[in-house]
Amino acid sequence: METISRTLLTFMLNALWQVPLAAAVAALGCRVMRGGPAWHRHALWVAALFAAADRLQLPAVMPPAASTPAAGATAVAAPAAAKDRGRTIRARMRNRS
Repeated sequence: METISRTLLTFMLNALWQVPLAAAVAALGCRVMRGGPAWHRHALWVAALFAAADRLQLPAVMPPAASTPAAGATAVAAPAAAKDRGRTIRARMRNRS
């Protein structure tokens, strides 16, 4: 019960300052871009929305990476997979020429 309460309190405290901060930065950016295209301002607001949603979810809900036993194995396997993927993309590009 204490863990749930602590997680909920962390979530609420993060929401209390991070969401208004994202909105204030977006509003300031929109004020700077007042004469610019509307799609720039729209993209800024969408980015702020995603930033606020991301900041709310990740720190409060997800467990720390060090506490999960498979975190080390995933971190080591991911660069190797990315490296292989890069090789296959380069090989495909060579075959097209």
